[in-house]
Amino acid sequence: MTAELHPIPLSFRDSVPDHHRVFCHSGVFDGAALTVVYGVDLAEHRRRVRSAVSAVPDEQLLAAAMTLPDDDLAPVSPRFTALLTGHEGHTVAAVVADPAGEVWGRRILEPVVDVLEITAEADSWTRGCAVAHEWVGYGPRVVRVAEQGTADWSMLMTEASHYGIGIVCGLQDDRVLEPAPFRPRRWTAARWRFSELVYEQFLRLLPGGHLI
Repeated sequence: MTAELHPIPLSFRDSVPDHHRVFCHSGVFDGAALTVVYGVDLAEHRRRVRSAVSAVPDEQLLAAAMTLPDDDLAPVSPRFTALLTGHEGHTVAAVVADPAGEVWGRRILEPVVDVLEITAEADSWTRGCAVAHEWVGYGPRVVRVAEQGTADWSMLMTEASHYGIGIVCGLQDDRVLEPAPFRPRRWTAARWRFSELVYEQFLRLLPGGHLI
């Protein structure tokens, strides 16, 4: 499956802050074919362009960065010293060593993509639901299933509602059930990594390599 940009669903156009721009594309993420709607933080994108930093899909490096504040220096945990002082460490943090040899750091990387919806396309609800379960905690989840006139929609919708999964029927955006709201209390390294995978593909798809 080749990654491809899609028109933005109208329902998402006004759902992000002014400093974000909404995009939608299909691609393969960790072996799963998904369509992702997401907002790109224009300020963070431009900062990365100026700093020649692209996507950072290294979960360990992101986990290390998350231990540091973004507004002050703090001691770097010995567990992450090698990572943050290594070859790629400068992409996520500014690190210095004091005369006593203690390492201090400040996080400079911020999430650049906010995932607004994840859609798994499948030939059956059972398969689509299995794929959707793999992405719990990454964003609102939707399964697109083929139209099935004989399907037991009542049972299907009961199961989908229980798991918080939305349903889209057929090739058109015919929403049978909206996904449950996604309100994470904080970022996790795994969720941040997924957003970086989306950003990595986005950079390859960006027309002319520029974003106004």
